[in-house]
Amino acid sequence: IGLIQAQDLDEIRSNPAYVWGQGFNENYQAADEEAVKDLISQIVVNVNSETETTISNEQSGEDVKSSVSTTGVLKISSTVSIPNCKRIVKDMDGSYFVLRYVEAAEIDKMFDARKKKIRDLIAAGERAESNNISGDALRNYYWALKMIGTIPEEHSSNLDRDRKSVV
Repeated sequence: IGLIQAQDLDEIRSNPAYVWGQGFNENYQAADEEAVKDLISQIVVNVNSETETTISNEQSGEDVKSSVSTTGVLKISSTVSIPNCKRIVKDMDGSYFVLRYVEAAEIDKMFDARKKKIRDLIAAGERAESNNISGDALRNYYWALKMIGTIPEEHSSNLDRDRKSVV
């Protein structure tokens, strides 16, 4: 475990070219895990799905009035692997300060790969749709839709006017 100058830590934390997380604990492993969690919390988009349906019936004589209300909430959870994640450890009198960081460009590459996968799923859906294979088309469109929800807003854009591109 190497020692690092406070100036180096401040340079990384103040530089927008890096995404970072930090942890502090008496146990090195716990400090490192805390730093990783902090880093990941700035990258991962968590979305889940819940649906609630309410049915009500009112009867007045022979007339029955029914209403159905469905409320849906979409939540997606994604797993992330961070390539080239670096670590700085500072021994602080029996406790450890850990800074985990990665170049923002690496994160951009990760989301670019995810966008390519989304485009591939849409293309597969279009091929299946043109071959009248509805189940495959719907599955691919559904997966693409779910994956779009895992891309942070700053890394995405809407469908263009010709509906030819996504994200």
